Amino acid sequence: MPDVIEFLKESRYNRKKRKTVLLIGVAVLLVLIFLIRLVSCGEKELPVEGSERVLMCFSCDNREIVKVKDMHKETHLCSKCHAKLSRCLKCGDCEFEFPFSDTGVTFSSGTNKTQKFNRLNELRKCPKCGSVNTHMLSPAVIEQRNGKKKQHRN
Repeated sequence: MPDVIEFLKESRYNRKKRKTVLLIGVAVLLVLIFLIRLVSCGEKELPVEGSERVLMCFSCDNREIVKVKDMHKETHLCSKCHAKLSRCLKCGDCEFEFPFSDTGVTFSSGTNKTQKFNRLNELRKCPKCGSVNTHMLSPAVIEQRNGKKKQHRN
């Protein structure tokens, strides 16, 4: 131990020893950070793959929060009427919420990007007021509205 103290005292005046002390200090700090992170996240369960989305039923207007990996490859059914669920959009102008689906949309090979964009914009229009100021409804809005803790289906 006295050798270490002597080495540290000498490092104040010797540039090589000062670099050595600094490198050892950084290495010890990195190892400690790595060990702390390893211990803290080793026991937690990994989250379910996919993102939470608000899906809405075309038939009964039921809204559900569902973990979705790929909307085009998965089929989600309503828990009330067992009809197909679709993304829920909300109009920024009139606050109307409606189901949105672009799965049935096909484009011919001659369709350019502008025509595709315009067609998809037409689909996103609010059916109540015709506004294109629409956005996907956030799961937090539904949770706040229901006044419940986070509950979702997988």
